[in-house]
Amino acid sequence: TAGGDCSTIDFSGEVQIFSTQSAFLALKPGSGQCWGNTAEGGDCSSVDFSSVSRIYSNSFAFLLLDDAKLPQCWGRSGYGGDGCSSGSLQGFNIYATSRAFAAINTVSGAAFCWGQENYGGICEGLNFLGTTDVWANSRAFVAIDLNAQTGLAWGSSTQGGNATLVNFPRVLHIPTTVTSTSQTATTTVTTATTTPTTVTVTSTVTPTTVTNTV
Repeated sequence: TAGGDCSTIDFSGEVQIFSTQSAFLALKPGSGQCWGNTAEGGDCSSVDFSSVSRIYSNSFAFLLLDDAKLPQCWGRSGYGGDGCSSGSLQGFNIYATSRAFAAINTVSGAAFCWGQENYGGICEGLNFLGTTDVWANSRAFVAIDLNAQTGLAWGSSTQGGNATLVNFPRVLHIPTTVTSTSQTATTTVTTATTTPTTVTVTSTVTPTTVTNTV
């Protein structure tokens, strides 16, 4: 029930594999097959795979964007498996903690978050205009505007979701587990690095030097 039986899955032809913590998705052109824990993404029988632009996942749910950037999500309810936007996410970048997703448009400043609240599932009222970088750990997000040298965080207040005391023009130390996002359907959103990422912002106004070390 947790992803161990794939005996009925057709792996012939071009197949891409995606996962949550206890389920898998085998994606082929025009079709998708899921197995594992049905409550955590193992059942995708109601998902339309006829048009797939990108696939994302967190620990408990999957998110599909079609060619029009219309989303479909499935998996554990309240952990990102439901509540995704009914409208197009064209122009939005997708990020994930272990139990939430965030869709952020840095041009308009708009954002849409869903999933468990103390894992970053609520970002109502936050303005992301000018955001240059977004990072996620297991339980929180942080969005940084390197040009304005400001940042905001949300999610668990004790796990990185509260940055009110952070002086962002100084050295930023991003959590050691950093969740990266995929830009195509060939990479899942839950790939984690094990080396701390450090962003250094100089105190001068012009030019601003940014160093990312992964």
